[in-house]
Amino acid sequence: MGLEISAIIGYTAAVASAVGGGISAYSSYQQGKATESATRYNYMLQMQQAEAARRQARYQQQAMNVQSRLMRDEAAVNFGLAMSEAQARFANAQMTRQQAEAQASNDRENVRKERLAMERVSAIQRARVAGSGVVESGSPLEALAESAGQMMMALNEMHYQSNINRTVSMREADLEEFGGKLQQAGANANLAIANAGAGLNDYAAQAERMKAASAYKAAVFSADINRRAGMDAAKGLRTQAIGQGIGALSSLLSGVSTTYYNQAKNYSSLSGYGKPISATPAGI
Repeated sequence: MGLEISAIIGYTAAVASAVGGGISAYSSYQQGKATESATRYNYMLQMQQAEAARRQARYQQQAMNVQSRLMRDEAAVNFGLAMSEAQARFANAQMTRQQAEAQASNDRENVRKERLAMERVSAIQRARVAGSGVVESGSPLEALAESAGQMMMALNEMHYQSNINRTVSMREADLEEFGGKLQQAGANANLAIANAGAGLNDYAAQAERMKAASAYKAAVFSADINRRAGMDAAKGLRTQAIGQGIGALSSLLSGVSTTYYNQAKNYSSLSGYGKPISATPAGI
């Protein structure tokens, strides 16, 4: 009875040890599966985040390119409007000069006509004085001289006013032309500034594209490193589970063999028959 109890205890201990090792092996195996699943999920999540970041960067780059095109288009429209206004001012200046020259020519013709008219009036006055038999001296002569002086002053005033009007018109034309040149220069400067701004925006978009590409590669590389590390950890846990399972089986076999050997040895010593039984039972 005592031998059977010791054998039961030995076998039970061996089985319990094997069960504990099996539980540890199963736990390691499950941890390995969980680690592998978590690794695959994290890898998928990291790749999705990297792809989303790349798409966002692409949208941003496209928006910056559209902004550059709009800047250039707006600059071209403004340049065209400014150049049209400048050309209009040049045309106004040219028209003002032509009108001034035409008015000056008309004024000269009026002065010439007025001079001829005054000369006819003066000739008529002298003829009347001569016809009256009065010698051209004294009051009649002074009256003729005064009349001639007044006519000359009127002609000079007309000529002077004509020159002033022409000069003023020419200055106005010069100012209008100068304004057109300033507008042209401003249009060219604004166009250059706008194109430079659009160019800088293009460079910024290109830099963002390169930055996004680099960040995407880094994210993919990091995700791959994490995936490899996770899969290696899962593989290590599975290997550990296999080792633990083998260890549990070995412990079971060792416990059973030892218990069987001790039981057989004790039985042989009590019965006194035969030689001691071999330490290794048959079939084990």
